[in-house]
Amino acid sequence: MNIGINLSKGTYIVRMDADDFSFPSRLESQVAYMEQNPEIGVSGALAEYFDGKNFNEKVPKNALISSLINHCCFVHPSVILRKSVIDRHNLEYQGLLEDYYMWTEMSFLTDFGMLNEVLIKYRISDTQVSKSVKCERESEMYKLQIHFAEKWINRPLSDSEKSFFSSHTKKLSYRLFADLIALCKELSFKEPWSQKDGVRVNVGKFFIRTFYKFEKLFFNSFLLFSFDLLSIRERISLIRKSFF
Repeated sequence: MNIGINLSKGTYIVRMDADDFSFPSRLESQVAYMEQNPEIGVSGALAEYFDGKNFNEKVPKNALISSLINHCCFVHPSVILRKSVIDRHNLEYQGLLEDYYMWTEMSFLTDFGMLNEVLIKYRISDTQVSKSVKCERESEMYKLQIHFAEKWINRPLSDSEKSFFSSHTKKLSYRLFADLIALCKELSFKEPWSQKDGVRVNVGKFFIRTFYKFEKLFFNSFLLFSFDLLSIRERISLIRKSFF
């Protein structure tokens, strides 16, 4: 893939996998979108499975970059990249999650976009590489999310903060829960993209996702009352769920 990108001469790189299907209007729609938005270095589109079910959902433009704290924001075969951004910053795909890695690198260099129409049919099979190396890919995903968070707030994460990105369930302590709240507030305060509304949504999702990994919340959960990134209704709901 990197060799092909380096050899290419065009303005755009359009990504595609051999077992998926691009709609006939895909290139026309995505090139037009990039031409109309020259500040965007990479954009994706909606995709559906071959049975017609949705693969991904619409994400507001101001929430795309910060969503990387939780998941990979693009369906890789749906993306279009601006070649000049790749060349200017000497970017390359790397690792098992080569697309996730690329987006975390690009997130501080250019804007992201999303064309909210279905332009790809995505195929799932039992022989996919992504299924055969699931544990390795999960481990790399957590490392990329930690790296992204550290670049976001411009400092190394502590060991307890890094643990929030793993899938392992943790026993809650007052100190650990306070660290989670403090990290989420710092992420919200220091966001470098001037996209406050989208950042607030994604940091809230990160907090809730991490909250449900804890065991034995009980009275520690009352720390939620000081966490104003969630609505009062959301905070009360989480406190109730921590007791029952």
